[in-house]
Amino acid sequence: MNWKENNIAGCRNIITIMLVLVAIAGQAQIHYRLEGNIGNTEFSGKMMVKDWSSNEILDSINIINGKIEPIEGTIPDCTICILQGGSQPPIYPVFLGGGTTHIENVSIMLGFSPMQSGTPLCDDYAKYQSVVQQAKREMIMRKLSGDKREFNTKLKAETSLQISNMAKDIITRHHSDVLGWYLLFVDAQNYIQPTDWLALAEKMELWLKDKAMYKTYEHQKSIMKAAAQTSVGCKFVDVETEVDGKTFKLSDYVGRGNYVVVDYWGSTCAPCIAEFPDFKQIHQQYASRGLTVLGIPNDKDIKKSRMAIEKYQLPYTQLLNTQDKFAKAYGIASMPLTIIFAPDGTIIARGLNTDELKAKINEIFPDNK
Repeated sequence: MNWKENNIAGCRNIITIMLVLVAIAGQAQIHYRLEGNIGNTEFSGKMMVKDWSSNEILDSINIINGKIEPIEGTIPDCTICILQGGSQPPIYPVFLGGGTTHIENVSIMLGFSPMQSGTPLCDDYAKYQSVVQQAKREMIMRKLSGDKREFNTKLKAETSLQISNMAKDIITRHHSDVLGWYLLFVDAQNYIQPTDWLALAEKMELWLKDKAMYKTYEHQKSIMKAAAQTSVGCKFVDVETEVDGKTFKLSDYVGRGNYVVVDYWGSTCAPCIAEFPDFKQIHQQYASRGLTVLGIPNDKDIKKSRMAIEKYQLPYTQLLNTQDKFAKAYGIASMPLTIIFAPDGTIIARGLNTDELKAKINEIFPDNK
């Protein structure tokens, strides 16, 4: 074999070794261990450990009087899990991988979310949980103590900002792992302003590209873009609909010299229905003073909207048959949603509950008794 053949053979060997190393790296697994308790000493039995995004069963755990018999194994990457089985409500999120995950004190206040520790993801999520839990406790105590509505509204804004700042700090540090994704897309989404959300999501986009969650990212990004363009201080975006052969627009009511309170609702949405008496009261009290209440139902079947309007005797104007046009234009992901427009069509508030709405109307019409 001459020197050229030796060089070629050597190159082939190097390439082969590199390919093997790449393959090994691609199959690299990380260790996990799960221990602790589920906070229910009356429960004994088996629970499945399921991957959050794929619903694939990764493992199973035996529970004896609420205590987890420790398990360990390997997975391709850190993941979010749900513990599910028997009569026990599902426990989530559980961050698995990169060490020992210790869970305890499953909190009903946090939606059956466990306190967890032992890995960087678990420890940072615990910091976030602690802030949320403290904020919720304070809100409950203030409400029970009979504090004034205006004070509670201010407190809610302050605690939301505190939660948002904590979430943004953690997401920035975890922009390429499942903790950052979970906070941005699930747990802290409603606390973060749309413009901040979009900036954080941009940092995460590269990591998300080849993952199953990318479709969720694209969908949520479109919602947040619309929400940013219709946030407080922005001009209204017009929406057009057709009912019984006639065309109706949001601009038929908004930007025409009156304050307009929009109630985005659905005929099968229990929280929406619970707010109807408040909107009826506001309509009765302020219609003659320059405030218009405008309902916008989201039902795809106009008959369902009309039946609900008749059933609940809604006396104020309804913009029917918008389908999903209004939701898309204003970046709405859930109901009910309230938006207040100034007489010139500028958005002055959105996302208020009825107590906050009444407080805001009292600011607009301060002489009302």
